[in-house]
Amino acid sequence: MELDEIKKIRKCNNENELIEIAEEIGDKIIFKGYEEKQVIALVNTLLGLDFLSMKYSTREEILSVLCDATANYDISKKINWNNISKIANKVEDDLKEYIKEFLHN
Repeated sequence: MELDEIKKIRKCNNENELIEIAEEIGDKIIFKGYEEKQVIALVNTLLGLDFLSMKYSTREEILSVLCDATANYDISKKINWNNISKIANKVEDDLKEYIKEFLHN
């Protein structure tokens, strides 16, 4: 069964709503509110988004969630990071730090 959060991400119409969803996911990740397979599904869904078309605050929130996911769950080797690796050099310098953190976690 698909998580409600994934359904919300797919139906999301604006970035403010996406930020709210990402904040909820981040909070739940920090408090270990997901099973590992659920976190993997969420991370893969977030990685499928078009980061470069988003405003800075949205990218920052999503990258923060990805960092929290890799810090709180042992999933780094279970995620395909290719999409994020392709844009790593195209985002702002401070956002590159987020990417380095979870790619090397």
